[in-house]
Amino acid sequence: MLINGRNEVHKKGIDQQSVLVHFFQESFANEMGINPSMIFGPAPPEPKQILELTNTKAVLILDNAHGPVGGSVKETLKNGEYKLLLNFPGLHQTRTLADVIRYNIDQLIAN
Repeated sequence: MLINGRNEVHKKGIDQQSVLVHFFQESFANEMGINPSMIFGPAPPEPKQILELTNTKAVLILDNAHGPVGGSVKETLKNGEYKLLLNFPGLHQTRTLADVIRYNIDQLIAN
């Protein structure tokens, strides 16, 4: 599953884009071949950090669904796509960690 996910991320070129990643999603992003431009959270970013995150001109923001804090960055990066990823089962009919991984991969590769 992880290898297929990584291949899909690569096919879509996500691994070549500027991506901002929530602290709790960094391991997953790395497993998918994404080298984050910057990591944010788990606390909400302060104004100086929002400016730094915005200056990356990232095209994708991967926030954590169980404690999203990237909304302010989403507002300043008008062209950045914002996606919420899970870090444990329960939401969106996920019951196992495999479900969580599949859900997150689907979120990454969805347009």
